[in-house]
Amino acid sequence: MLGQKLLPAKVTIDVPLALALIELGFAILAAPASIPGLLSAARHMPVR
Repeated sequence: MLGQKLLPAKVTIDVPLALALIELGFAILAAPASIPGLLSAARHMPVR
């Protein structure tokens, strides 16, 4: 993200990067347990 702010805009980089981030979001929504470390802290939290 920092590179996008410092460097001039390039569609050849921006579009694939945006699509990759969207795909990562869908992967997290579909199977959050498949992302290492994502749920480990939540498992140890007490239930109120």
